[in-house]
Amino acid sequence: MHLFVIYIEPLFDLLSQVLNGINLFGTNATVIAKIDDDAIFVSSNIGITNAGEILDQFFAKRQG
Repeated sequence: MHLFVIYIEPLFDLLSQVLNGINLFGTNATVIAKIDDDAIFVSSNIGITNAGEILDQFFAKRQG
């Protein structure tokens, strides 16, 4: 579990910096992670595109 947290934390930090997210109970939510469930929140179609590009780049770097 700890290795997963160390590995995925940089991705969540990057997504939080780049995406706008949504207003959820008075707080801006971009990424929420609970045990083995992760959710990415976007507020526009551009956000979906940006999130996809970030995910592609992040995992391409880790595979090569």
